[in-house]
Amino acid sequence: MLINEVINLKKNRVSELDILKGIAIFLVVWGHSIQYLSPSQLDYYNNIVFRFIYSFHMPLFMIVSGYLFYTSVNKKNFFDTFMNKFRKILLPGLLLGFIIGIVEAIINHSSIVSGGINGLLLYWFLIAVFLFSVGFKFIHDYMHDSTIIYIVLCIITFFVPVYFGAPYLYTYSFFMIGYLFNKYHKNNINTSISLFIFVLIIFIVSLILYNNDSFIFVSKNYIFNPEYNMYRIIPIRFVAALTGTYLLLAISKLIIKIPYFSLSLIKLGENSLFIYILQRIIIEEIIPIMNIKIPFALESYNILYDLLTLLVAIVSIVICYYANKLLKKTSVWRALFNIN
Repeated sequence: MLINEVINLKKNRVSELDILKGIAIFLVVWGHSIQYLSPSQLDYYNNIVFRFIYSFHMPLFMIVSGYLFYTSVNKKNFFDTFMNKFRKILLPGLLLGFIIGIVEAIINHSSIVSGGINGLLLYWFLIAVFLFSVGFKFIHDYMHDSTIIYIVLCIITFFVPVYFGAPYLYTYSFFMIGYLFNKYHKNNINTSISLFIFVLIIFIVSLILYNNDSFIFVSKNYIFNPEYNMYRIIPIRFVAALTGTYLLLAISKLIIKIPYFSLSLIKLGENSLFIYILQRIIIEEIIPIMNIKIPFALESYNILYDLLTLLVAIVSIVICYYANKLLKKTSVWRALFNIN
């Protein structure tokens, strides 16, 4: 029965994307585990696994989001699309972020008002997906789905001297890439061994060149940022992001041939939104409140440190997955995410 289910899934190209999302959400949780279990605040930037994950995990999710959005762009009018994305993506992120912000403020004995306001931006990635989806839908319906407009907006993102909104400006490019790729490329991606090895070599080189300044939260997205060599940083970011995404997609095509493993990743991919939301509560709220840290002495032994954070990530994902299954049975959770 299970094998038949996977065989049927093979016929659906979206199942490969679910596997991709499953791998991606696993990497997100592992990356957050490395970050929030670190005894020193910035040392995790030097962790090779953290650097590997953060070189492409945000772009990967945005590429998949843009690709899938194009698939559904003609199914609803602008207003229905706006309301659907608002109810299923933006509203849950804002409400849960607001609540978390208030709870943090109470624990830290700080202003509840400012805590709630700051909490609204905790799930910035969901806000970005909402804004891009609505914006692309508007251009699709009212500006003839103009590729030129998408590209011009992409170019503008690098010339906006706004440091606060850097992740939004940065990830727009990748949402656009996924959207336009689906629009113009209808065939399967070439995942031959020779091309895979070639891309792998490029990715490894870009990862070697990827230093602390390359992180978007450090040097931002403004091409004229006077503090950093952005002409070096931006190309490295894009090469690492695109090659990393390609490699995971190629790996996803292989994984789909492994029934039990592929189905597990598909389940994670299908529930990636809920895992993304719940893991933040566990890893970024509960663990810091409990002051759980891996001893600094262990951090210097990267392999051991990475294995311990890997274990934390696996446990957190299992908790999030089954917590979501239980929460889906409640009317509040179903109403919050507009689940029928």
